[in-house]
Amino acid sequence: MTVKFWKASRNLVMGAVLACALINAASSQQSGTVLRASSTLLGGTTATIEIDIAGPKTANTETNLLLEFGPDGNSRTNPVPDPALPATTTFTVSSSSGGSHVFPLFGGFESQAFPGKNVAFNLLDPPTSPGLYSLSIVHLQEVPAGVTEIWKVQINGLPRAGVRTIASVRQGAFRSLVPTGVSQGPPAITIVPPPVTVGSAPALTVRSSGGLDLSNVALSQVAITPELGISGLGIGNATPNSIVVSFNVANCTPGGERTLTIRDQNVAASAIFALAAVRQTPAISVSPTRVVIASTATLNVMSTGCFDLSGVRPSQVSIVPSTGISGITVAATSATSLSLSFAVAGDAPLVSRRLVIENGDSNSSAAFEVAAPFHPPPPPIHHCTPSQRCCEEDENGSCTLCINRPRQCP
Repeated sequence: MTVKFWKASRNLVMGAVLACALINAASSQQSGTVLRASSTLLGGTTATIEIDIAGPKTANTETNLLLEFGPDGNSRTNPVPDPALPATTTFTVSSSSGGSHVFPLFGGFESQAFPGKNVAFNLLDPPTSPGLYSLSIVHLQEVPAGVTEIWKVQINGLPRAGVRTIASVRQGAFRSLVPTGVSQGPPAITIVPPPVTVGSAPALTVRSSGGLDLSNVALSQVAITPELGISGLGIGNATPNSIVVSFNVANCTPGGERTLTIRDQNVAASAIFALAAVRQTPAISVSPTRVVIASTATLNVMSTGCFDLSGVRPSQVSIVPSTGISGITVAATSATSLSLSFAVAGDAPLVSRRLVIENGDSNSSAAFEVAAPFHPPPPPIHHCTPSQRCCEEDENGSCTLCINRPRQCP
């Protein structure tokens, strides 16, 4: 009957404390509240909890302290909320009646350090509650009336931010809690200076609040999303409250909002900054600028002004006017160039044409000429001077051997 009552009362207490914690989910570093039957704290790598165990208590009575750790602001229990406590986390238990023992994260049992007590520290249900621990103190001897034992639990090695601790006690009462304080807000970052311009290499100063420690942030913990056009991400000048984030923004990167996210152990903070695009007029150029009739022409098309040619298909290409032009094909495309081939009929009009490429909401064009094949004029006919006579001529009647008169041709 006692066990059933304990389980029911424990669930009510833990439920009430958890509800309170969720209402105040946006807590920050170094905040906490202690009441007689429950307490909650957030932030800091250490915490100290004291409980009073007042007599009379009969022999073999058990005092139980429940500690549950979890992500601050958690709103669901499926998936199971995991606090991801470091393996180096320890729990030092001491008593005013004598004795002290350090329990590791995986727990343990101690029957020698505390006179007349059996003390056990256990992780209760790892699969469904990976952050729920129990400190059991069994009083092998009675605690007389008028006697109050003070038990202290010193927790070391907690994550600096983002882990909420909720505690309840049975057969005892909370005496004190460190840290305590009013929540000052969730972990957050701000960025100086916005905005960022396309084609630049900005260095943003990022400042943190709410207990987010930036001093040991690794590059793998920093991300900019979406990452299109972003490269060369780097960090420097890190302190607990600030860090410089640098990166390159490629030319032709679309403007809009980007999100910078920094993670510290099991917490994350994000800030949005503006990416200002530089207005550029899409343009293309072609080489050569002259093609001839009765041939298969090839034009090399180059892009400027952020006009993307990488996905261009023949259906997006037209030549105006199109008379005498057929069989347009596209090959060897990249963001800045493509190769274009087409047939030019022998009777195609000899006029200037315009190559037009449509790409999404924009289009660009460039001019080229359709011309007749070039035939160089025949060389001029060479004649001897009046004082010379011609001795040999080529097929065009041009003298190839002139001798002075009165000499005779050989």
